[in-house]
Amino acid sequence: MSRFLFLAKTKSFEIKVEGADEKENTMIKYWLLTPFVTSIDKTKSEVQIECFQKNSRELQEKVRVLVNNIQNLNPRILRLIDYFEKELKQDEWFFWAVDEDITQEEKDNILTYLISIDSDNKQKEQAYLANIKLQKLRKEYNICFYGENTHVRIGEPDKLKRICRYCSRSMPEVSFKKDAHTISEALGNKSIKTNDECDNCNQLFGDSIEQDFLSLFNISRVFFGIKNKTGYPHKVNGDNYSFKKTDNGNISINYYMKEGEQALNPDHSPLNISLISHRAFPEQNIYKALCKYVFGVLDDVTLKSFERTRKWLIGMNSETSLPKLARFDHPDVKKHPTIMVFIRKDESTKDLPHVVAEVRIINISFVVILPFSNKDIHNFCDNDNYDRFWKFFDIFSSVPGWQISDCSKLEPMHPIVKLNIAKRENDES
Repeated sequence: MSRFLFLAKTKSFEIKVEGADEKENTMIKYWLLTPFVTSIDKTKSEVQIECFQKNSRELQEKVRVLVNNIQNLNPRILRLIDYFEKELKQDEWFFWAVDEDITQEEKDNILTYLISIDSDNKQKEQAYLANIKLQKLRKEYNICFYGENTHVRIGEPDKLKRICRYCSRSMPEVSFKKDAHTISEALGNKSIKTNDECDNCNQLFGDSIEQDFLSLFNISRVFFGIKNKTGYPHKVNGDNYSFKKTDNGNISINYYMKEGEQALNPDHSPLNISLISHRAFPEQNIYKALCKYVFGVLDDVTLKSFERTRKWLIGMNSETSLPKLARFDHPDVKKHPTIMVFIRKDESTKDLPHVVAEVRIINISFVVILPFSNKDIHNFCDNDNYDRFWKFFDIFSSVPGWQISDCSKLEPMHPIVKLNIAKRENDES
C-alpha cells in the first residue's frame, strides 16, 4: 500500500492505494507519480519531480488521463479528479509526498510556505508569525479542524451501538433517524455531522438554543446568500422590519416605527436604524449554542470530563456564571461554518482551559471556552484567569478588533442589528 499526501491552503487530503499484489501495487504507485513529473532527461534515463507544484490546467489534464487509465485497478483514484478540478483553486500551489511520515509541525511549516508564495512581504511576515503562535499552542494542545472539506461524521457509525452524547440514551428508548448537523444546516453547514445525537436532542436544540442563535444571523443569511436545506433565503421579518433580497441582488428594507418613535428623515445621511428580531431569548443561549456545537465534535475520552456541561446543555441544571465570549467581525465571508478545537494535553499546565474552540460562521468568529470541565482548576469567569488565557492564545488576541463580553445573563433579550445607511454622492433617489 502507498500513501499519497497533498497539502494546500484550500484543502489537504491523503489517499491510500493498494493493488491486488505487490507487483500491481508498485505499478499503481509509479503510475500515480507520472502527472507530477516536471522534467525528463532521456540521455540519463532520469526524471525530476518537484514536491511543490501549481494546480494548472495541464496538470489537471494529466491527472484525468491517469485516472481514466487505472481506475479499473483502484476506483479510489477517482478522488484525484475532484481534488484538482473542484477543490483546489486554479493556479494554487500545493505540496505532495508519497510514503513519508510528516510531523504536524512540518505540515504547519509547509502550509506557511504555501501561503507565503506569491504574497507580499507583509503577508509573508504575517504567515510566519501566525505559524510561530500556532506551534506554541501545539505544545499545549491537540488541535482539530472541521469545515466544508472535512466531510466528517463524528461518533459511532452503527446506529444500534449509539449512545446519545447529550442525553446518554440509546435505542430503543431514542432513535437516530435524522441526519444531525453539528452546526445548524441553516448556517450553511453541509459537511460536519454528529452521529450520536439522537432525534429527541436534535429536536430539542433545533427548537430552542439553535433557533435563538440562528436569529443573530437572519439578516446576514439573506444578505450573503447562505444556503440552507431548502435553498437560499430571500426574506426575513423582524419585530420592526422586513429585509428582502431580490433575485438580481438588490436589497429592500421596510422599517416599521414604534409608537412614540421619531420619524426618520430619508434626506438625512447617514441614516441610523436599529432592526429588532422577533425572537427574545436569554443571552446565555448564545454561549450555550456555541458550546453545543463544540460538544458535538469532541472525542469520547474528552467528553467524560464534561458531564456537568452535558447536563447544562440539555437543561438538567442551571448555571449563572460563564467564561467570557470573544467575538470578531471578519471583512471576508465564509459560506460554510468551521470549528477549530483546542484540547489541552494531559501533560500541559492546568492553568489553561481544557477545551477552547474558534467557531467561524459567515463573517463572525467566536472564541469560546467549553465550561465546567472536571480537569479545569479555574472557571475563567474572573478577569485575571480569563486575561491570562486570552494573552496565551495570541493567535487570536494579537489581532485588533476582538470584542469580549459576558454572556451569562438569563433575562430575555431581542437581538438588534444596527444599520448605518448613507447615500451615494450621485444617488438622488
